[in-house]
Amino acid sequence: MINLHHIYALIILLSFVHFCQANFEDSRCRCTCPSTRYFAVNGSSSENQRRYYTKTNVDAGLCNPQTVVKQIVYGIVNDAHIDAFLANCDCKHESRNTILLKVSLMFLYGSFQKLCVITVFNCSATKVLNRVEAEKNKWKSSVEEQRTKVFGEHSMLN
Repeated sequence: MINLHHIYALIILLSFVHFCQANFEDSRCRCTCPSTRYFAVNGSSSENQRRYYTKTNVDAGLCNPQTVVKQIVYGIVNDAHIDAFLANCDCKHESRNTILLKVSLMFLYGSFQKLCVITVFNCSATKVLNRVEAEKNKWKSSVEEQRTKVFGEHSMLN
């Protein structure tokens, strides 16, 4: 039987999965550049504080400031200083294996499920063992009482 707590947990989990948006690409090019306020046309813009530029699904050979950063900062950085700005950018190609991450997470999730099942089983087994122990003690006291009546008082079971 499905418990009400399970339904609440399922609703929370599904809403969490629905509202989360993430980047699941296997490769990206990340460029770290100086602040654009030193090279900007107007120095008071709020866009001048950006330092990291990322583009996903880029080959390692195309991971450079001209392909990643230039289109983004074209209107912000002064045209006379754009080459100096791009020369100060450091780009690195990063890749990850999402299949390995998924398998690892499934393994951890399965292990967590097994631990939860074992914990529930141990809790219920302890309750059952306590009941069995109580019944055994009650039976022992009944047998002891019968022994004292039969052997001590020489009376049969009443």
